[in-house]
Amino acid sequence: MVIDVEPCKECRENYLKNGVLIVEANQTDKGIIPTGKIAVITVEAFTRGVDLNVPARHIAFGEPGLLDKMGIK
Repeated sequence: MVIDVEPCKECRENYLKNGVLIVEANQTDKGIIPTGKIAVITVEAFTRGVDLNVPARHIAFGEPGLLDKMGIK
């Protein structure tokens, strides 16, 4: 169960320096509810072929099924 999407200091330094944390989540009237499926991809992969800016904290939310569509299991 994902209870906090903020990575620990060690993970932030090791993975988010050059990567983006993708968190699948549902948007509800109570806010964003993570599904528990997450992945870290490189900044290059995040911006490849799309006109997206890397989020300031290097954390992005996507709809359920996004990681499957990206080929991430």
